[in-house]
Amino acid sequence: MWLGADVASVVSWSDTSIVATVKSPTKTGVVRVNQRSLWSNAVAFSVPTPAISSVFPLTGVPGTEVTITGTNFGDVQGRGLVSLGTANGVIQRWTDTQIIALVAGGATSGNVRVVQDGVASDGVAFDVDTLHIKSVTPLVALPGSPITIKGGGFGTYGTVLLGSVEGQIISWTDREVLALLAPGSVSGVVRIQQNGVWSNPVCIIVPSLSGPNQTLAPCYRAVEVGDTHQEQAVSGKVISVKGLTWRSSDPNVVRLSNEDPPTLFAVSPGHAIITAGAASAMIDVYPR
Repeated sequence: MWLGADVASVVSWSDTSIVATVKSPTKTGVVRVNQRSLWSNAVAFSVPTPAISSVFPLTGVPGTEVTITGTNFGDVQGRGLVSLGTANGVIQRWTDTQIIALVAGGATSGNVRVVQDGVASDGVAFDVDTLHIKSVTPLVALPGSPITIKGGGFGTYGTVLLGSVEGQIISWTDREVLALLAPGSVSGVVRIQQNGVWSNPVCIIVPSLSGPNQTLAPCYRAVEVGDTHQEQAVSGKVISVKGLTWRSSDPNVVRLSNEDPPTLFAVSPGHAIITAGAASAMIDVYPR
């Protein structure tokens, strides 16, 4: 027996009645019965195909919520899936006419497609804009100074780390962020966070008003759980400044030894800011 564009799976058969299951995947076609190599007449048979009418927004970074509107998505998700760029989206809501999904981490630009029971809709172009910083101006600034960050994938709003604390947002677009360096911030990194994803880091110096500028070297590290590293404090031309108070913003992620300067122990996945004197560094810890 033929159903749509493929052989059907027969459930029951009699001289006057046949029950069969439409094979997945298949397409709109005809119904025909074959018995002893003889074919019956053909009757048109329609297989509902998912159809996308709109996608909003058409660009986003990982974690962005995307709404797909159309028809024949299926009343429940079942075996359905949605591709957003080059990875399947994380489904938040599914109805026959609307799907809400999040762009998955690691996705890159591609198409939006809805697949239900092996039948795919047409593709709609979707741009995954990787969160990245191209430039920071100025790279040396006092608390209260405006900092301009240019790049891409910033989205509509997020948070910005300026030195050791969050900056005060003045304006925010997908390509440019203007923020004030907060009082109490010290030398460290500039990073933008959008939907839980961090941009690349850029080092920034907050000048010391009482002596040589202090920095931690390096201002950023990406390490794996179980790694140990030695951090150095730099003041003017003096490397490995002693007598500073070292702190970790999250000892459950990065623990410091009692040495001076300390050894950093990567304890668990996450992010931590290390401060010492008038300087800071950010540590990303990844699973091994």
